[in-house]
Amino acid sequence: MTATWISILAFFAVLLAVGAVVALTRDIQQSDATRIRKRISETVASSANQSVLFKNLNAAKLDPLGDNEDRMGWWRQFQLMVEQSGLPIKPHVVLLQSVGLALILALPALFLTQIILIPLILAVMGFLLPILRVMYTRAGRLEKLRSQLPDAYSMMSRVMLAGQTSTQAMQLVSSEFSDPIAKEFAYCTEQQNLGLPAETAMIQLARRTGILEIRMFVVATTVQREAGGNLATILENLSKVIRERFRIRGEVQTLTAEGRFQAAVLLLLPFVLFGLMYLINPEYMSILLEYPRLIAAGFVSELIGAVWIRRIINFDF
Repeated sequence: MTATWISILAFFAVLLAVGAVVALTRDIQQSDATRIRKRISETVASSANQSVLFKNLNAAKLDPLGDNEDRMGWWRQFQLMVEQSGLPIKPHVVLLQSVGLALILALPALFLTQIILIPLILAVMGFLLPILRVMYTRAGRLEKLRSQLPDAYSMMSRVMLAGQTSTQAMQLVSSEFSDPIAKEFAYCTEQQNLGLPAETAMIQLARRTGILEIRMFVVATTVQREAGGNLATILENLSKVIRERFRIRGEVQTLTAEGRFQAAVLLLLPFVLFGLMYLINPEYMSILLEYPRLIAAGFVSELIGAVWIRRIINFDF
């Protein structure tokens, strides 16, 4: 590759990196007041399809059981993951941050070393970090939401036994509980108050969260609206089922703790040994760096092993 092409690629890489840094800075500095004003302006828009409370109405047609979600495109799945994380950030900004961070980490290494594998590894790490942040935040938020459901369903059951409707019970949950369940239930009831059909609002609740227990609640509510039945008893039984699932999952995590620890040791051992041996005898270990294909094969083997172990120690029930 000539020096001219390297200069051109470096220019565009720096340009993208600057754009990513600017987007990240704007996202961090955006105040709550700005987001509130934006939501109000979208809510009072003349067209319901332009309102934040009626977005993704096509996605609301999804089956509450989530069968159609498997047929989503990768971009729609990525949008849903960012939405479920609860972060005040847009999906394209996450991708821009990933590209920018990859370039920021890879460009210096590209000019400081002759080994092309090092910039490539740094680029992959930089690209994955913002996405992993979204995935980690999403997992924590959904776990907290799942832990709030038994108490929320029990409260809704008692409220409905007292003569209130399911919508009023959801409003009480949104006022008595903390986020994220308060935000999700308030969002759902607000949609209904502004004219969205109850079934559509409930299906959107299931789609936004992606939690099986909420999908069960949505199915029960939808069936009760169409065929009748005692929804309070159903919610109380659902609360008991969720608590039992938590107990079983705790037992599963206890039984698989040894396997998860062994997986962590096996996956970290090659990197730790390489670092220690490189500190002890750099000349000996530097020979390995002359074979990038061998190192790449090792990384691929590590990835396959990680996926394999995860499939063994993690399962749905």
